[in-house]
Amino acid sequence: GKLKQLNLPTDEEIHKRATLVFDNIGVPVEYAKFTLKTARSSLEKVIAHSAPSRGSKEEFRDGVIWAHCLDYLRRGDVYLVTNDNDFYENPGSSELAQSLREESALLEAKSRFKMTVIRGLATLLDEIRSEVEIDKEKFLDWYLGQKESIVEFILRVMEFRRGEGVEFEYDLFATENPIELYISFEVIMCIVDNTEQNRQDASLILKGDGLYDTKTRKFKDVQQNEEWIRFIGDSGEVMQRPSNIARAGSITFGTPTAVHHLRGRI
Repeated sequence: GKLKQLNLPTDEEIHKRATLVFDNIGVPVEYAKFTLKTARSSLEKVIAHSAPSRGSKEEFRDGVIWAHCLDYLRRGDVYLVTNDNDFYENPGSSELAQSLREESALLEAKSRFKMTVIRGLATLLDEIRSEVEIDKEKFLDWYLGQKESIVEFILRVMEFRRGEGVEFEYDLFATENPIELYISFEVIMCIVDNTEQNRQDASLILKGDGLYDTKTRKFKDVQQNEEWIRFIGDSGEVMQRPSNIARAGSITFGTPTAVHHLRGRI
């Protein structure tokens, strides 16, 4: 049989992580307090049926959020990041509703600060993202040096030998720490059949993940999740086989199953 490994956090762990997110990003955080002033401002918009309190289930809450945005605009630049259509001129639009534009424009003229509205976190990340390049040769030298014994074991068991050429593909994802990026990678090594089975265009594929420190340019918590042999058989069909490894130390027997995470690609 085959048993899938799935590691899920408890409700308590999820709550703890959520409350620590802003503590870990290293910037001052101010929590907006619900006041009579913000409540009155929101209630007036609900009664007038005006943006952002114009019919949604969260109409009062949205009005309170907008009242706080105006309050912050008196003290500095404000970036409002939301996908809520009630804040916009039309559904799907990225233009602030006219009544809200007029309110913010009056305050901008007095305070000389600026209100910027961004439609969704993904759009914000696209605007503030910076390109991060990883030195592939440096990573491969370090990583394959760490995994040399495992690679040699796999090749010996599967009856292959090293060929010429190694490819490295990776994706980077944002984390709650702006300095650290989550990296998911794939190392593809050309290998040669040591048997008479005529296994052509063979590759050893090593899949793993870890964290990359953009300041020190170093990796940490790097782990290897999957190892596969891919080749073309006699029939011309592309074949893929798990390595069926057995490791000492971390004690992994058989084919490990990767645990998948939802993260924001950058």
